[in-house]
Amino acid sequence: MAFENLLLAAKKASREAREKGRYSFNFHLENELIVLQSELKSETYYPRPYTQFELREPKVRKICSSHFRDRVDHHSICNLIEPILEKGCL
Repeated sequence: MAFENLLLAAKKASREAREKGRYSFNFHLENELIVLQSELKSETYYPRPYTQFELREPKVRKICSSHFRDRVDHHSICNLIEPILEKGCL
C-alpha cells in the first residue's frame, strides 16, 4: 500500500469521523501511517474490535463503529478498487 494512498485515506476518514480517536491519530499522522503501511505490507494488520452502542432516536438500534485506524484502511482499499469498479460501469 503506497504511503500517498494511506495519506489520502486518512484525510477522507477525518472528514467523516466524529470520534476522538482521529485527533490522536492525526497528531501522530506520519508515524501512524508508517506503522499501518508496515503492517499491511507484512500482512500482520488486524482490525481492532468494534465499539458498540445504542441509539434511541427515532427508534432503538445497535451501532457497531470501527476504530479510526481501521477506517483509514477501509478508505485506502476503496481508493484502489473504486477506479476499477468505475471503469466496469462504462
